[in-house]
Order: sequence, then structure tokens, then C-alpha cells
Amino acid sequence: MKTTPAKRPSGQLQRITKRARGNEYPVFRWRYYRQGDTKLERVDVELGKHVDTLRTRVLIGLGELSAPLLMERWARWRFNYIDELPAWSGQPKDARGIQKAAWWLELPRQPGDPVKLRFRSLGRRDDDDWTAPSGYDFRWKFHRERVAKAEEDGLLLWESLSDDPVLELAKYQWLIGEMTQQIERCEQGLQKVQQQRRQGDLDQRDFEADQRHWLTSQDRWEGHRSDIERAWDWHLERMVAAMPRSRRDEDRRRILALAERHLADGRQQQRWRSEHWDDGTLSWTWTPPADPRPN
Repeated sequence: MKTTPAKRPSGQLQRITKRARGNEYPVFRWRYYRQGDTKLERVDVELGKHVDTLRTRVLIGLGELSAPLLMERWARWRFNYIDELPAWSGQPKDARGIQKAAWWLELPRQPGDPVKLRFRSLGRRDDDDWTAPSGYDFRWKFHRERVAKAEEDGLLLWESLSDDPVLELAKYQWLIGEMTQQIERCEQGLQKVQQQRRQGDLDQRDFEADQRHWLTSQDRWEGHRSDIERAWDWHLERMVAAMPRSRRDEDRRRILALAERHLADGRQQQRWRSEHWDDGTLSWTWTPPADPRPN
């Protein structure tokens, strides 16, 4: 039985110079190829001044970019001064005898794990004299220092790319639902104390104290819900503004639809409950970034 060999996904991270109004500035661009009607089509996606811009993270959240693939291409771009390194990681069998050097990228499997980079010259040792077809010795102190710095930066980049803004939008919607339930609980508490007062089970003093408790709690929850609703609106508009103008309407619909899917995921809801509920107390934080620019 014949099998089709696995193909590596297309994608290259580039840093280019753009010009606008007489100024030049560097930006990162993601270039890949897709099959068109008659031939392969080249697609260029501008990411921004940094790799982990909001646009990049939205594209990852929408499934248009792969965070592991982007990390692999970022690592190769980071060592672009080594010409003999292939664009891909690993050492494929069909590249034996041709490939002069190999490298591997290990991404964290769980929080707290490091990003690891390994390099290998595909040469031989003869009489204690290291010669590599690539002419590059990965044992050099300069290279070891560059690898250590790349692993530090890579961990920060991976953590940033793992921050899904679409999932964050869904979490805001979930928090709004949790707060709405608390408001409804306060309304039920008010109805109960009013009924107890009518039935004579509460005197006027206890009734006023219980009523004040529920009204204060209701006002507090309504204020919290209004804050999260504003956060939801702000976060959605910021994501849409980060995307190219020509596709913002379409991306808005896609973001909202995907957020609804996250919200309907029972396992995700359980993770949010474990994260934000503790001993009957709902906790959350939201602070708008100081820099309002989407990229």
C-alpha cells in the first residue's frame, strides 16, 4: 500500500523594511503558499513590529497561524547568520548526505517548562580535529551564548503566543453570565425576605437589614457586570482593529462565532470555574493595557 509522504507546512518568517511618509521601519511578515485554482499562490501577512502582536495572536486563535510552526520559523530566523541550517528542524531520512547541519526546537509541554534549542554539525571527528561540512562549529562560546539568549526570548514569545485573545473574549462572556446568576440570586433573596415580612416571620428591623444586604449585593454585582461588559466591548473592538481593514467585518463575525464555541465547551467552563471560583468567591482581574495601539 502506497502512502503519500508527509509534507512540511508552508511558512516563512521574514523581517522587512516598510516605507511610509518618508519614514522607514521594520516589520515582521509571514509568507506562505496555498494551492490556487491553477497554481500555488503566495500569501503575505504582515504581523507588525514584533512577532507576538495582537494580530498574530488573533490569527492563531482563528486557526490561520500555528503557534508551534511560527516558533520553529522564528528560531530559524533568529539564527539566519548560519547559512547551512535548513529551514526545517530535525534530520529527515531523505536529507542524509545532503543536509550539512541540523537543529531541533523543544516547546514547553506544561507551564514552567523551558524552551530548548539543540544544534548539530553533521560532520566527523578525525584525529581530534573537528571538521564539519557546514564549516560551523556549534561548540563556539559565541553560539552557546546566542542559544541561551534565544531560549530565554523563546520562552517569553511562546507564553505570549499561547495567550489566546478569542478565548479571553469568551471568558469575559462567561464572567458576565456568572455575575448575572449572582444578580438573580440577590433578586430571589429580596423576594424571600419580602415574603417573610408579609407572613410575619421577620420584624421590621430584621427585614430592613436583610433587604439592605441584598440590595447592596445586587448593586455591587451589577457594577461588576457593567465593568466586564465594557471590557468585552473594548477587547472585541481592539481585536477587530488589529486586523487588516479589508477583512474586519468578516473577522468580527468569525471571532464572535469562535468565542461562542469556546463558551459552549463544558470542559473550558470547568477550567474557568476552577480558576475564578474559590470557596464561594468569584475573583477576576482586568486592567486595560497602557498602550491602546492594537499592534
